[in-house]
Amino acid sequence: MSNHFSSVPDSKWQAKQGGARGQSKRFAWVFAFALTALGALSGCSGDKELGSPGYVQGFAGGVVTDEPYAALIGRDVLAAGGSAGDAAAATYLALSVTKPASAGLMAYGYCLDYSVTNQTHRGYRFESPGAVRTMAAIHARLGVLPWRQVVGPAEALARFNYKASLAFVNDWRRAALSDPAAQAVFAAGARVGAQLQQLDLAALLGQIREQGGGSVYSGGAARLIWTAAKTAGFQIDEERWRNTLPASGDASSSRLGDHTLAALPFARPPAGGAENGAESSLVAVDGKGNAVACVFGMGRPFGSGRLIGGVFFPAAGAPIGTPLLVTNPNTKILLAAIAGGISEATIQQLAVRTVLDRAPLDQEVKTIPANAIVCARGLPNYPESCLAAADPRFDGLAAPAEPHK
Repeated sequence: MSNHFSSVPDSKWQAKQGGARGQSKRFAWVFAFALTALGALSGCSGDKELGSPGYVQGFAGGVVTDEPYAALIGRDVLAAGGSAGDAAAATYLALSVTKPASAGLMAYGYCLDYSVTNQTHRGYRFESPGAVRTMAAIHARLGVLPWRQVVGPAEALARFNYKASLAFVNDWRRAALSDPAAQAVFAAGARVGAQLQQLDLAALLGQIREQGGGSVYSGGAARLIWTAAKTAGFQIDEERWRNTLPASGDASSSRLGDHTLAALPFARPPAGGAENGAESSLVAVDGKGNAVACVFGMGRPFGSGRLIGGVFFPAAGAPIGTPLLVTNPNTKILLAAIAGGISEATIQQLAVRTVLDRAPLDQEVKTIPANAIVCARGLPNYPESCLAAADPRFDGLAAPAEPHK
């Protein structure tokens, strides 16, 4: 299925829709409500403001991830004028609501980002509970919207009900959790379209929205998690928790034809540490050419399997997938953002096939599965060359940020 941008002649995205057909219009109220509740809309002017739905009238970029609602949130952040950093953080926080089996607030993993302004690539490696602090760092580096607008849509999802997607239903059925707390919240999600509500998680996201990402480590969100964990018999090393920081550094770079291939600068544990269904990935690009690619893991689907204070703690195991970016420092363009897959070697092969050989992305991901956005002629100059595809192993969504009519 293709998506067309009316403002960009002949531009086209190959979008793997998964189980998300028809959800876009039903979903729009969540994002609009979140922005309205946070005071993002002026209410007294007919002009669109930064942070308002429809602010971007041309090409705004796109998001690809393993769960449709999260992809739609990221897309709408881009359409409201947000950057790839804003969209990536908003998408991850939404995944913590809609895909907790593999991308909960306590997940661990890897990210790469690219700043077109200063032509730098940054790599991040984070252990639990470092994911929120990592996304806050990416937002600080690339973001243009206030943090509260990035967190608000995910909080609205958790607080005001959302419908279980096929991606969630498959996770829930695969895990078959017996935990009473998880059953009380998610048992209805055994069928697509069931209404779900996560008030404990909404309370955590509310603290993160109000106090910033640091709330997870030493603020209101931390206290909520610590109290719930102690009640459940878990011992938390509060000092270690407070000091959890992502490792970060300049990305490792190599040549890909005339371009630069940016990869993680860290040693990775042996592949195969995470069980099937226990990890997710996302890619986000904006119209200026900034990009973020991330992989998140929980070790096993839903990690420990116990819902404690709105979150699942992860099990042991490293994500198998990896993020990768392709840019050109001479022309200052972004050519690809790819994440997931089954190894770094296969992801690099996907980049070679789609960037250098110009093979169709939607065909290539059938044999080299990943979430990917590839712009063969480069962003921001040639948005019409951009293709996006979701990993065909899952039920995610490639969501271009199309201009509002």
